Amino acid sequence: MSTAMGWRFGPGLSCKATGLFAAPPVVVHRNSGYALAWTYGKDAFFFQPNYRALDGRLVFVLQATSSSGNVAGSRTEMPIDGTENVAALESGGAFWWEPDGSYVKLEVTP
Repeated sequence: MSTAMGWRFGPGLSCKATGLFAAPPVVVHRNSGYALAWTYGKDAFFFQPNYRALDGRLVFVLQATSSSGNVAGSRTEMPIDGTENVAALESGGAFWWEPDGSYVKLEVTP
């Protein structure tokens, strides 16, 4: 995934923020691969989390949202790409990096 110049991968917005997410995101596994899936919360505008293989697991963060494109209640998915990222997911699981530096384990569903 690409990042903006000067952007540092680290804790961001919480996956527990009900304004952003109707429920915490999950990783969906299908024959074609994996995707992060979520339903936008009641106050959400378009956003797309970022992810990276980190310490043997796949870690997701959300640094910012847009200020347009009200998508409250919409369900969406984002494919998880890259051999290293999929290997980290399969071996160490998926986690969301919270603002306080803690990690929330994300459910992987078929």
